[in-house]
Amino acid sequence: MPEDIDIERRTARWRADGGADVTVYCLPHAGGGAATARALALAAPPGWDVVGIRLPGREQRLAEQPVCAMGELAADVAATVRSDPRRAPNVVLIGQCFGAALAVTVAGLLGDGAPVGLAGVVAASPPESTFLNGAAWVDAADTEFLTELDRLGGVPAAVLADEELLELVLPVLRSDVAALHSIAGTAPAVLDVPVVAVGGIGDPLHDERVLAEWVTYGRGGWSARADGGHFLLGDAPATLAAEIGALLRRHGN
Repeated sequence: MPEDIDIERRTARWRADGGADVTVYCLPHAGGGAATARALALAAPPGWDVVGIRLPGREQRLAEQPVCAMGELAADVAATVRSDPRRAPNVVLIGQCFGAALAVTVAGLLGDGAPVGLAGVVAASPPESTFLNGAAWVDAADTEFLTELDRLGGVPAAVLADEELLELVLPVLRSDVAALHSIAGTAPAVLDVPVVAVGGIGDPLHDERVLAEWVTYGRGGWSARADGGHFLLGDAPATLAAEIGALLRRHGN
């Protein structure tokens, strides 16, 4: 693996042994970290290796500069996946809101590089990118920025309530929103694998039209609903695991 790729620093795992049949790489919501994958890891069946991806500027990568361009950020994640020595023969990407846009972008890179057995992509919740075209608040003062992002469901309540944590998270929140803004008004290339879009019934942004649009970015995908809000990796891990299982069966695994 390339010398600059430290898999232990870039990923979090809850499966102690190797030999999994499928690796599920989880990409967090804006400002989020690898721990957002833990609930899905606990809900996953035997044979799955659920991996939380750590992005630049947070957690063990705190010393790195946050990335503000979606293409550069996707290349970083794709390099992590390609360099993972424990990657299983079958790979699924799952992204939560901001992470959904990132997952689809990463999938396009993985399908055009070193062989990776990509089985499909799961987009959990409508991503904020749907609402960012021309957004004047991307560079707004902190109060306005957080108010607008909170309106879109993009900040967990626990983060908003903790001033010290919010101060730490704010730079990566801004970088993630900037990354989304960098692709506003564009659509990813159609993937050769399914895209499954899942929306939370309790999500104020839940919109069947948005979910249907995500499905068109892949081949043979579908949309589904889950009992939960905007943050489905924590709210509905069993439903997401079921949809990933259906995707794998559809993929012939």
